[in-house]
Amino acid sequence: MNGFEVDPWDDAAASWSLLGAMVAVLEREALFESELPLAELGAALYALADLIDTDSLVDWNDDPRQTQDSVVAVLDQAAAAYRDNCAVLEVSPN
Repeated sequence: MNGFEVDPWDDAAASWSLLGAMVAVLEREALFESELPLAELGAALYALADLIDTDSLVDWNDDPRQTQDSVVAVLDQAAAAYRDNCAVLEVSPN
């Protein structure tokens, strides 16, 4: 709010880092499930780990060359890779 830091799930939040956005979404999910879905957060971070070129998600997010389009592209790639990996784990009922 007006450039001041607030918690990612705060109603006054207007922009987020990538990690803050993921936490905000999961926090909203926790309202309905009564616990923070940490497995989902871990899966999302694991899917991103192969796609970012640094050990620090914060450094990657805060790189001044980073754009919204590049972040969305990496999220799309991570989601696709996650879906592909989960498809391999599905067991056929036959």
